[in-house]
Order: sequence, then structure tokens, then C-alpha cells
Amino acid sequence: MRVGLEDARLSANAATDSALSASQSVGIAKTAMVAGNRAFVHYYGCIWRSHPQDSDNRLFWRFSVRWMNAGNTPTRRLRVFVKHEFLDAPMDPSYQFDATMPTHTTTVIAAKGEVFSFVVDLFGDELLLVKQQKKWLYIWGIAQYSDVFPESKEYITRFCVEARNLTGDPATPWDDKKNRFDIQFAHCDRYNCMDEDCA
Repeated sequence: MRVGLEDARLSANAATDSALSASQSVGIAKTAMVAGNRAFVHYYGCIWRSHPQDSDNRLFWRFSVRWMNAGNTPTRRLRVFVKHEFLDAPMDPSYQFDATMPTHTTTVIAAKGEVFSFVVDLFGDELLLVKQQKKWLYIWGIAQYSDVFPESKEYITRFCVEARNLTGDPATPWDDKKNRFDIQFAHCDRYNCMDEDCA
């Protein structure tokens, strides 16, 4: 009888261990499925287009930020915020990235899709100062969002870039042959992160 009880105890323990292993396997599979298919929003560069101003024909450039969802599912509850700084000197290390202002844009990005966030209009002569390194232009932003899976946590992406190496003439309209005005944006040494790295 004592042997029978011991066998029963061992069988019960084995069944418990098997159930625990199965539960852990399901959890691992779910985590892997979410990780492989969740929305994944990141900064995807800036675009700029020249526009003549009607009143005095002064040329300006309209800047927008591209956000891309590299994931396999759409975003949920996506909020984005972008800002620019047009400074007289390089950004101070004590600069505070304040994204608490109530100007977030709520939107959605389809799987493998992208959206644009308007940033700022800058005149050609202002950009000429950046080209001459008499002014410094920074663009930064934040995206906060969830995914389509139940009990989704909130994800976050932050970026900060500086306009460097301007080529072409910002004081004249963009032209494919005569004036291919271009800006190389370099990432700042902080405020560039995703998810847990932003903690």
C-alpha cells in the first residue's frame, strides 16, 4: 500500500510538472508570436519641400517627419509628437525634451505603412545660416502606442536628429537638375531609444 501511495505521489508530481511545462511553453509561444508580429514604430527620416510665399515671394521649406511601422500588425492608440529647435549654438547638454504639451497627434499606421508629422516651415535664408554653421537645426519627437494583441503594453520610440552637411541652395526652389538641395540629418548623442531602452 505504501508503494502504491508513493507511485501515486510521483505520478501527481509528474503531472504537475508536465502541466507547468505546457503552460510555460504556451507563454513562450505567445511571447514569441507577439514579438514577431507586434507593431514596431520608428523614426524613418525627414522630408522637406520648397514653397514660394505669396506675399513677398520669399521661399520657404516645409519639413515633415516620417514614422514607419515595421511590424506585421497595425498600431493601436498611437500618439506622436514632434518639435524643432532653431538655435544660435549647438544644443546644450542640459536641454530638456519636454513632450508633455497637449499637442500630440493621434493616428494609426498600418502594418509596413508610414505616416507623416508636420514639423515646421523655415525660410531659405534661415537654412542658409544652418549651412554656414551660424545656426543649428534640431528635430526631435516621440511616439507612444500599443498593438492589436490583448493586454498590450504601451511601447515608446524617441528620436533626435541634427541637420548637417547642407548641399545646394536653400534660397532657390528645389530642382532635380539645377538645385538638388539636400540635408544630411545625424542622430544626436541622446534621446534616441525604443521601448525598454527609453526607461
